[in-house]
Amino acid sequence: MLLSCFASNRRAQNRWVLRDPEGRLLPLVGGWLTILLLLVLSGCMHPIPLDQPRVLGEVAARYRHHFPGADPDPDRNAGLLRPRFGLPALVEAGAAFPIELLAQNAGQLQAALLSPGLSDAQAARCLGPEPRVVVTGCYPLQLRRVDSRPIGGTFNRDRLLAQPERTPPLGDYDLYCSSAFDAPMRAPRAVWTYPDDPTGARQLRVAQLSDLHVGKGSQDKLLANLARVIDRTNALAPDLVLVTGDLVNVGDHQELMQRAREVLLAIDAPLLVIPGNHDLGFGLSTLLNERYGAGWHHFAQSFHSSLLYKVSFGGWDFIGFDSGASVVSPLIQTRGLAPGTIDELRHMMAAARREQRRGVVLFTHAPLRTRLLSRGDKGGRGLFGGMRKGADALENLLVEHVRAGQRAVFLAGHTHWSDVFELHVASQQANEPAAVFTRWPRRNVGPVLRPVRGLAALVNVQSASHSTWPLRVNGQGYGLARLELDGQTRIAFERFVGNRWQTE
Repeated sequence: MLLSCFASNRRAQNRWVLRDPEGRLLPLVGGWLTILLLLVLSGCMHPIPLDQPRVLGEVAARYRHHFPGADPDPDRNAGLLRPRFGLPALVEAGAAFPIELLAQNAGQLQAALLSPGLSDAQAARCLGPEPRVVVTGCYPLQLRRVDSRPIGGTFNRDRLLAQPERTPPLGDYDLYCSSAFDAPMRAPRAVWTYPDDPTGARQLRVAQLSDLHVGKGSQDKLLANLARVIDRTNALAPDLVLVTGDLVNVGDHQELMQRAREVLLAIDAPLLVIPGNHDLGFGLSTLLNERYGAGWHHFAQSFHSSLLYKVSFGGWDFIGFDSGASVVSPLIQTRGLAPGTIDELRHMMAAARREQRRGVVLFTHAPLRTRLLSRGDKGGRGLFGGMRKGADALENLLVEHVRAGQRAVFLAGHTHWSDVFELHVASQQANEPAAVFTRWPRRNVGPVLRPVRGLAALVNVQSASHSTWPLRVNGQGYGLARLELDGQTRIAFERFVGNRWQTE
């Protein structure tokens, strides 16, 4: 969570030193001047708009960073955008589902759903020339291109409709795509099948994990803590798991992101994943540039490239979005949201109302409200650990949504402690409703499911791997949040202190 510009208590040549974002040593005076300069310059950086054309344009401009590999023909490429691990397709068994590619002269593709244990060699046999060999656990897909839009001059965003040739059993599948010109693509656990339409209203059990920080501190201890939390998550049998960023401690290191993916593959439920500020990295190219650097590329390789997306499930729209790279700030803020991103979220939430969803679940890394102290003004915004820009606009958007009569839940992490702020809309005077956020008492933030009385709630969850704020009661230990969504929203927090699960 903390920025990488910080004082070190080590000595180099008998001088106190600082470390820059790349880990290089700086003399004390030069270090403080560097931090001051970073504070000034970082404050000039604006959040990037997260509309799809802009984000895909960035992906196309640095295609090989997002889709690396030695392809037989480098001029013919088709990078898989979705479904991916962390952004899966949830579909009725046997029904068609969309596949999105960032393609350049893609030509003809072949694709199949694979049981996770099936090898690439078996997949190649399954997709061989006619007559095809029937391979148990491999379900070929008939592909039909339904839309193609130019991106970045030489690429297209191609949308295909994939229809299974045979109905697969219920469960999770890898998506395997092959062609004569590109290396095969395999996205693990990218498609989940259900007995009926999964977008229909039903009771949902949702788990939220955040701030895994793989690569931080003692790896044996941290990974043991994560394994304990994931075991607990699986025991709860959630229908969906949301991971709200900071999967790794420094996203500039690709091997950490790969390790985080291996950790999360142990979860027995569909995952929706978005990056956090640590995932985006701490290099100067990230801190002092509105374009994202290596951290985003590494996240995209292990998960997906999307910075704003929607998945409909159980009568709700789940909307995940990036809340920005770090700014150099003693308040541990992220860059936040651009006005264009607020507009995109407004359109998505309006669509949920038109389509008569039960509500929306917004999930991102940085919270809207944070209170460092357990006491004090329970409804106050708090300055520490939020978004530098866009928080007011997003709160106002939530209030608009609730006033229109629909429910909303906002999930975040980043601060490493747990809180719930409930939104109540009351009318003080005729035609002049007021919106009030109140914080749950500390005793309510525990393992007992408690109902949300208002139409909206802001949920902050502590780290899933370690304790950062031991003096903050709701930041002790490590754990997860769980929600039940049906006619009412209920929230609870599972917490481990040491290796003991807290039951009250």
